[in-house]
Amino acid sequence: MNTGWKKVLALGLGLTLAAGTLAGCGKKAAKETAAITVNDSTVTDGELNFLLRYQQAHFETTYGSLFSSLYGGSIDLWSQDLTGTGVPYGETLKEQTVSAMQEMLLAEQHMEEYGVSLTDDEKAQITSAAESFIAANGEEALEAMGATQENVERVLTLYTIRNKMETAMTADVDTEVSDEEAAQTTVSYVKFNAETEAPEPETEAVSEVEELLSETELPAETQEDLTEAGLEAQTEVRTKASPSETEIAEQLTEAAEAVVEGETEAGTEAEEVETESPEMIAARAQAQAQAEAFLAQAQTTDDWAALMAETADAADDDNITSGSYTFGADSTYPDAAIIAAAAGHEDGELADEVVAYDTGYYVIHVDDAFDEEATAQRKEAIVSERRQEALTALYETWTGDAEISVDAAVFAGLTFANTFLVETEAAEAVTEAAEAVTEAVTESGTEAVR
Repeated sequence: MNTGWKKVLALGLGLTLAAGTLAGCGKKAAKETAAITVNDSTVTDGELNFLLRYQQAHFETTYGSLFSSLYGGSIDLWSQDLTGTGVPYGETLKEQTVSAMQEMLLAEQHMEEYGVSLTDDEKAQITSAAESFIAANGEEALEAMGATQENVERVLTLYTIRNKMETAMTADVDTEVSDEEAAQTTVSYVKFNAETEAPEPETEAVSEVEELLSETELPAETQEDLTEAGLEAQTEVRTKASPSETEIAEQLTEAAEAVVEGETEAGTEAEEVETESPEMIAARAQAQAQAEAFLAQAQTTDDWAALMAETADAADDDNITSGSYTFGADSTYPDAAIIAAAAGHEDGELADEVVAYDTGYYVIHVDDAFDEEATAQRKEAIVSERRQEALTALYETWTGDAEISVDAAVFAGLTFANTFLVETEAAEAVTEAAEAVTEAVTESGTEAVR
């Protein structure tokens, strides 16, 4: 099974404090104890719980409706094996949160060697942001999150230190990327799907994902990744993650594919050993004939865009679709056959032959053989990848040299009985105050947690 969710769900720990009301019943917090110890520094169970709950809130808000769409109805995200590892995602998020806290403590302990410190103004901004958050939420909600003035300040302080440290830690990363390495091509296509009256489970599941994608408008740099993933960005979550924000977008590349495979793996394996049905053989032949005829027509017109739109709009059924892909030489999506078909063609040229992939037949048009905007965005992504590699190497070295312990009882006691949602329409929040503390907290609009 594809393990793409391992990447997409490793979102890292970003923090955008927002005012409002946080709904969720909670128990009175016990006296706080050391949950994580790194050398001579600690994180309390209250601090750990606060950061975990904030990540939970953002995840449930951002992806909850998507999972409901894919699986139908409500779903307990935290008991599901979303990463293909056999581990419920609640346990995975807990482990990610602990790992992020460990990195924050390590970054704090290495501040002096990088000449990093917090200014008095930054400390004041942190205090102000924490006060605003506490004031905006009721006692019961704060207890559910483990949010006290001290806990929120400490978490935001550690988070700010890590951001400043990671800038210093990656200062020497090579930021030069050649056009050749980053070159991106954009193509558009008309696809003729081989469909029978009773589509096989794989086809039906993939169609649901494609329908979600067709309704999504996203920045150009994430189009390729989100097309493969089948995930739509329903709200803007501005975070600085343990991977960078650009990498978080890139980590969405395989997610829906994993969902689809998780639902249809058995059917797919069965198809590999069974003879294709006569109905599907006939449907393939019809789709291929349609694609061949369309290619011949496209070769006689100078207005590809009009022909593509006209053909898709005039289709009597759903077996004819159109869209676009942007990719580079090292891309894993779309299929290699589509990438190969576009190679060697200039702007405005058609691929010479129909491209067969899965149950579809594509007619490919090269819109932009060297997409400058997409190439520039890919350069930024490559630099971001280099920075993350440098950070990972440093954290691994520091972790290996450190004495680290996690309180097993505290870890086991972190459950997901409550549900937290981020409300996008609410009164004034503390976003602007948090922005002054770190670049990762950006103007994402007023948010509230309910």
